[in-house]
Amino acid sequence: MKPAYIIIGVQRSGTTTLHNAICQHPDLPAPRWPLYEAHFFDYTHRWNRGREWYEQDLDGAGDKTPTLLDHPLAPARVASLYPDVPIIAVLRNPVERAFSHWQKATTKGFEQLSFREALEAEAERAARLNGNFSWYDDYYLSHFHLTAYLRRGRYADHLPLWLDRFPNLMLFRAEDVWRDLQSAVEAVWAELGLPTTHKVQVVRYQRLGDEQFPPDTRRWLEQYYVPHNERLAALLGDDRWLWRDA
Repeated sequence: MKPAYIIIGVQRSGTTTLHNAICQHPDLPAPRWPLYEAHFFDYTHRWNRGREWYEQDLDGAGDKTPTLLDHPLAPARVASLYPDVPIIAVLRNPVERAFSHWQKATTKGFEQLSFREALEAEAERAARLNGNFSWYDDYYLSHFHLTAYLRRGRYADHLPLWLDRFPNLMLFRAEDVWRDLQSAVEAVWAELGLPTTHKVQVVRYQRLGDEQFPPDTRRWLEQYYVPHNERLAALLGDDRWLWRDA
């Protein structure tokens, strides 16, 4: 049985909250456990197990794998098996997303650098991959994957590959989902052809650390993402993606 939908990202943007709220609908299969991520389309060793393995693993539930958005092979892989599956993406102000990503990497023990040091090290970490296409096979098992704070927030670099194959992709701002989870979930249920009268119970996950966002680093990131957010707003035809209100 194919997945009910696929949430492709982005990491640290409330995808787990949205996914588990969607799954509260009585007509949808529940995920194996609340934090489960299939990683079928981005982990090549899982992709090689084939469609039957994936469908048995998922058992008709929705797939929430928030690292798919920026994987260059994932859109084609998904489209090759499920060209009509509903695709959902949740994007967060990339400045806030980057800091939250660093907090998680630090908490998990993947990152030892300060936030500013880690941002400055990202280009060198990426360069170690030598620009070879083959690195994509192992990208999601690599240390760089865990610390790609800037890359993950350059949404205009990654969305076109998905929109080319899934022009009806459902796109939410994380800030709007957190503000009104019920409305976001009802929009997804409507897209899935389900009744929208069920009321969701709000369950939030993975609140991290009490580290303060360094003001100088915040200002640096805000300037860094200006051109990337402008490209995103132009791509989507909507100035909300400039995050002037978030």
